[in-house]
Amino acid sequence: MLNYAFDNFENTKIIYSEPEDYGDQSQSENVYASGVKEIFTMPEFSGAILPGYSSLLVIFLGYDFVRAGETYEHIQPSKKIGIMGEPNTKGLASRFKKIKTKHKLNFRSIDEIIKLSIFNLKNLIEELEKIRSTNIEKCNISFALNGSKLHSIAAILFAKKFKDIQVVMSTPISYFPKNFSKGVNRTFELTVKRNWLEKFLENR
Repeated sequence: MLNYAFDNFENTKIIYSEPEDYGDQSQSENVYASGVKEIFTMPEFSGAILPGYSSLLVIFLGYDFVRAGETYEHIQPSKKIGIMGEPNTKGLASRFKKIKTKHKLNFRSIDEIIKLSIFNLKNLIEELEKIRSTNIEKCNISFALNGSKLHSIAAILFAKKFKDIQVVMSTPISYFPKNFSKGVNRTFELTVKRNWLEKFLENR
């Protein structure tokens, strides 16, 4: 969908609405989904997996612990960097602490978790550029899109620019959409201009 929009229109508007609240998977792992059916890489984002390199997994973390855990098992990275969306409401801020604490159970002392706003794609891309430049000479780098949709868009744009980045996706066995979220909070509009995107993809 992103490729079609960017190839055919001068401006692409992405509309995102916050939920009023999310289901609490810290109480039960099967709130959102059941198990993991498949972990896969799309052909356009297969990356450059070089022999003899260590592996770095940059995982965009959300509220689903099961998919995150299965991704760790599948890739077995030498190091992990987790990126979480910064909460924007008081209710989600209190939930965020519990979610981060539970995710950290799968992180070692050499790993790290970074908190970044989902509405500032420039900051996220700058952080990804720093991570890549620091690690690309010694690591095969994979992105796992388990977090915010807006973070995923930035990650996809970054992987379109740097073809050595592998993008990993996962699908659950079953979804439970009624448990995922409820209500609607604020709505945001993000405009991506084709001329900006072309310059971004060209500049290294």
